[in-house]
Amino acid sequence: MERKIRGLEDHETQERKRLFRDVRSPLQRLGDTLRLGHVQTGGIFAAGVCLFLFPSLSMPFFIAGLALFAARCVYVEDERLPFRMPLGLSGTDKGDPLPGRRGYARPEGIFFLGNRVQDQKELWLKAKDILTHCLLFGTTGSGKTETLVSLSYNALATGSGLFYIDPKASPKLAVQIWQMARFLGRDDDFRVLNYGTSGKVKGKTPRRLSNTNNPFTFGSAEALTQLLVSLMPASDGANSIFADKAQALISGVMYALVDLRDKGLLKLSTSVIRESLALEKCVALALRAELDEESRASIHAALGTCGWIAGREMKDQPQSFAEQFGYAQSYFGKALSSLTDTYSHIYGAEDGEVDFADAIMQRRVLVVLLPSLEKAPAELASLGKISLSAIRNACAVGLGAHIEGDAADVLEALPTDTVGIGPYLCIVDEYAAIVTPGFEVVLTQGRGLGIAAIVASQDYAGILEADKKGAQQMVANTSIKIFMKMQDAEKTWDLIRGQAGQGTILRTTGFNVNEKISAGYRDAMNTTVEQEDRVVLRDLQEQIEGEAHFIFSGQIVRGTMFFANPSLKKAQLRVPQLVQLSQEKHYDHAA
Repeated sequence: MERKIRGLEDHETQERKRLFRDVRSPLQRLGDTLRLGHVQTGGIFAAGVCLFLFPSLSMPFFIAGLALFAARCVYVEDERLPFRMPLGLSGTDKGDPLPGRRGYARPEGIFFLGNRVQDQKELWLKAKDILTHCLLFGTTGSGKTETLVSLSYNALATGSGLFYIDPKASPKLAVQIWQMARFLGRDDDFRVLNYGTSGKVKGKTPRRLSNTNNPFTFGSAEALTQLLVSLMPASDGANSIFADKAQALISGVMYALVDLRDKGLLKLSTSVIRESLALEKCVALALRAELDEESRASIHAALGTCGWIAGREMKDQPQSFAEQFGYAQSYFGKALSSLTDTYSHIYGAEDGEVDFADAIMQRRVLVVLLPSLEKAPAELASLGKISLSAIRNACAVGLGAHIEGDAADVLEALPTDTVGIGPYLCIVDEYAAIVTPGFEVVLTQGRGLGIAAIVASQDYAGILEADKKGAQQMVANTSIKIFMKMQDAEKTWDLIRGQAGQGTILRTTGFNVNEKISAGYRDAMNTTVEQEDRVVLRDLQEQIEGEAHFIFSGQIVRGTMFFANPSLKKAQLRVPQLVQLSQEKHYDHAA
């Protein structure tokens, strides 16, 4: 039995563009055609061939060729690439007007995106463009990861560095970045933080899983407190009171520990923080004579929120003190145990090899691998928050806090003109899995440090659900949008429709039959003016691997992404083994 199909099939539908009508006059069409560069070049070549084929008509063909050559000389000055012209070309970039539109800037394109589909014209961005940040969406199989790897080559090729966080923890990614860094002579700057524990072995082994990191070596007490607070589990209702007490406790403890660290009396690490949160150790910390007045007052106030009374022995404290302290301490127990024990191959060192502030200032190549298959979603999000919060804190340190003094001393201390003409690239793949509230601030403040962010995800809905306000700010603060193959017909589609906008088109009102002439349908010869979406969902769904829609400065360009394709043949990645130089235990305060 033949199956009935009631839905529309391809041969039963009409192409949208067949209904559009071109109302230009024949002269306008001819003039627009002759302005095309390939038409002018082809016409000159054809006129030259006809000079030999038809000698009797040599004069008309010579005049036609000369006219096309003159037209080519005139219009070539106005030709430009879709976005920017690459650095090194002479003349000016007609697509890059100067402020006030008093002229055009010189070609400054250094960031290669790919090629336009229609004519293979190159897509370039200059440093100031990429510093306005990029948002990239692409479903599984769209080539998103290979695209991000290829884009990262731009940062390395311009003498800058990059920070790449990958929640899929693909070993291939680390090898690809390593190969590109080695090809460009940047392998000494390569660092990797691998949170995968499936291959972790107890005891000494010649194989290294990762470089080490101690985020508490540097930074203010406030910044480090916020890092730990971001790892707290969510609390609602009545539990929010205990969460507030937990934040007050960790704030007081961190002020005291950072004070001792800055005086050279201890090396601050996750294990030290965990030990200091034990009841007896915390009280002993509050009574240390080395604390300054501010730190002592802070930890005393923190213990006071749990019922501690200063001046009393432990045995004379209220019974509720230990109970309230235990509630507050429990908010950080799981996170600190995870960092100290599970990820001891990263956080077990007192002097870490990776410093996020150093990575930005010195333009290092830092890859962070988060194994989503090994970790629960909540733990994966916590690990992502550690790295993203560390980058945010590093930006805060880099922007500086001093405003008093000579302008040259204050402003030249900022790392806005660091080595390399390219921006420092911060790539976050699968951002929906590790959404960190507050990371969107990097998109606004990072420009001052020369940091360009590329935030990628499979869809917009995941980011929106995790942090609605942050997602909306991220869209508003990214001027480059790239949409690869996608299947989400709701949130992501609504986003691209809003970004692309609509265009005015002329559409035929329909077709009719004039039985006196023929039985076929003829154009009704009437048109209507309508608003039409500039993008179509089916175009996005039919994109193959590496194809994308680019939206930048009001332009929509259909293109293919740049594919670096670093060779992995005989590749051998070595996790860098850095020489650890211990800090001095005591500083000389005699001066």
